[in-house]
Amino acid sequence: MSADYDLPGSVTFSVLAPSTTISSNTNSINFDLSPYQGCVGVILNAGANTAGDANSKLVAAIYDSADNSTYAAISGATFTNVTNANSFQVYDLDTRAARRYIRVVTTVLGVNTVYPIGMSIVGQKQYNPS
Repeated sequence: MSADYDLPGSVTFSVLAPSTTISSNTNSINFDLSPYQGCVGVILNAGANTAGDANSKLVAAIYDSADNSTYAAISGATFTNVTNANSFQVYDLDTRAARRYIRVVTTVLGVNTVYPIGMSIVGQKQYNPS
């Protein structure tokens, strides 16, 4: 479950993965896109490798699913690999081109590697008159 923050102007900010450090492959939470319209920004905020292999890298990609069970990579929905420098990246994802659920899958390549990381999503929810 994500923490949602409704911002003025009908924009919602949701946390996909709270700030933490990772040293192995991991997934963000599964996120339901159905309340959103148009494009959402999927945010990857990662720090430089803090330990281990100087040639390591963090690879991140967005996966989607129709049933919130079976996920597959979205073609082209990748972030630039993170190596030994801080990295703040936003991927613009068109909700009409993705299936209902998404998550960010991260792969850590290297020996004894640790990356500080956080992931979020920001977008506009559909108008829903009460």
